[in-house]
Amino acid sequence: MKNFKFDYFRVLIYVCLSLCVVTPAASTDFYAIGDYVQDLVITENPSDLFNSTLGYHFDGSRTYERGDFYNYTWMGSHMTRTSVNLLHDGTFSNIHGLLCYPNHTLASLVNPYHNMKEQIHIDSSQLSYYEPGLPSNCSETLRLNIPKNAVSYKAYTDYIPLKRIEKDANATGCVGSDCYLDFEYRGRITFWGDDRYFVRDVVGDKIYLAQGRNIHISNSGYNGSYKGYDVKVNNLTTSGSGCGIILLDVRKPDGSVVQVQVTEMANYVVDSLEISGISSNQSGSLQEASIIVYDLSSQIILEDGEKVDLLGVVFNNWKVQFATVDNCLYDSEASDGTENDCSVAGYDSMKTSEGALLKSINLIYNHDLNGSEALEEDEILTTPNGFCLGFKGYLNNDFRKVSCSSQDSVHVSYLIGVLEESPPLCSMLGDYPPCDVVSLSEVVDFIIRWSSGQASISDVIDLINAWAGSG
Repeated sequence: MKNFKFDYFRVLIYVCLSLCVVTPAASTDFYAIGDYVQDLVITENPSDLFNSTLGYHFDGSRTYERGDFYNYTWMGSHMTRTSVNLLHDGTFSNIHGLLCYPNHTLASLVNPYHNMKEQIHIDSSQLSYYEPGLPSNCSETLRLNIPKNAVSYKAYTDYIPLKRIEKDANATGCVGSDCYLDFEYRGRITFWGDDRYFVRDVVGDKIYLAQGRNIHISNSGYNGSYKGYDVKVNNLTTSGSGCGIILLDVRKPDGSVVQVQVTEMANYVVDSLEISGISSNQSGSLQEASIIVYDLSSQIILEDGEKVDLLGVVFNNWKVQFATVDNCLYDSEASDGTENDCSVAGYDSMKTSEGALLKSINLIYNHDLNGSEALEEDEILTTPNGFCLGFKGYLNNDFRKVSCSSQDSVHVSYLIGVLEESPPLCSMLGDYPPCDVVSLSEVVDFIIRWSSGQASISDVIDLINAWAGSG
């Protein structure tokens, strides 16, 4: 009886493998945006593939930045790949609130540029896949385990100050406000695929972000606007302590006008907008001011060590981790254990202060996705910033689906990106998203389609003319 069962199983395996075929090319064109990763080298024991706690592992690790993802386009049997910028980067500086300083200047302050960027990190070596068993339809099914800490998103902020930082008085001999080096950061940052966010406030372990705009206005008319609200200076005055006070006229989208007052200590809220005063200046009859207008409806509150909460959507399996340093010296580590490689101009003379500089904001996957939760083929893990890690199973070299592993050049794959679907139709045949931007590769692909009878010569000519005109 044991021999009979063994022989039956062997025959079943033989029949299943003999039925493995590459899935025919889809009749409908489609595209994917991201990066396909394939397990090209198998070093594990064959039996590990059938062990859910072991499995086979992908290789190495990957950190993605701007320009590291691709737009894959399949047209008929042809596939092309072009680079696409999904993640953001940018260079920003602080905005100093100076309403309480004489002439609204402070000579001791430095205002260096901070080079920021977004990153997505995948520790591929921690991702393991396995076969849970042989199903009745003879297809090979796979599952993907994703352990905690294997996937993370990072907004690298390049050591922006979370508090006022000062020079080392013992080393420099400075006194009082002459020791001030930089203020708590209020400038723009790159976060969540957007560079319109400002650091609105820092309170304890919480950082408040909101989209907004830094606006320079005067009393010569409504020369500043944001979200349909127009702003002008009504008057400038000072408090008893000598701090500047800015009186503003705010014209709302319905045409009504409200008068508001902002100071160093008090912002003003109009509907969903908050106005913060930065500086003011008067020259004769001309009164000028600098303000930041925040859109509170876009506010994000990030708390170190807590779950990710973005615009009221809580990601229970993701946690926030701030990477901070106490100074801009190389002889220490950041709070997350990474290297302190601070090289910000002007910060080398700062006095050590706990958690003073923010190296990065990290959103880390904090859950072991295994067992009944392990990803099946074509299931995805969604990151808080909208990216997806999708398990694709067996794919060939053109990243097309195959039914199982017995074909040449077939590898288990995953896709880290934003989508995989049939594209929305652009108005011109052969043009693929982004629409109205015809590339040479699209022209070549469409000519290949025409040569195989999948496109008309008139449509090819139209696409060539559009490409020539776009240059």
